[in-house]
Amino acid sequence: MTSLDPGAQAASTTTEKRQPESTRRVLVLFENRTERSWLRVLTPGFRHCFCVIGAGSHWTIVDPLKSRIEVLSFSGLSERRLVSHYRRTGRVVLAGEAAAGEPRKGLLPRPLTCVEIVKRLLNLRAPGVFTPWQLHRTLLNSPSFVACRQSQEITPDLVLDA
Repeated sequence: MTSLDPGAQAASTTTEKRQPESTRRVLVLFENRTERSWLRVLTPGFRHCFCVIGAGSHWTIVDPLKSRIEVLSFSGLSERRLVSHYRRTGRVVLAGEAAAGEPRKGLLPRPLTCVEIVKRLLNLRAPGVFTPWQLHRTLLNSPSFVACRQSQEITPDLVLDA
């Protein structure tokens, strides 16, 4: 029988042993946005980035926009189907795993941009990375991320060309 009393739920969860957090898969997506004229100075195809974080068939989209951050959770799609969908819509997709561990200490204050939010979600310290193109190159040079093509199977050890 489940209790609707939050206090009872809190008491029961504090006595249970906490399970280790499972590995979170991340899709980092890059796209061409032209709503703002100043975005045109950025590399075409790499004018905005956002990410999809999850495991199995449970995912959360985190899309940092100019006026708000959109967060949407959903389930029922595999990583392969998500990659296929995003590639069909013209986006560049990198697949990898979110870095585990505590957030790094001593992070510098930075402008609140799509790149900075994605870096924080990935627990990535890359102080020289400011644009989506720089983030793309940085992630491709890390062992944790690979470029995805629509027709290829996605595995963590897959090495693809950029």
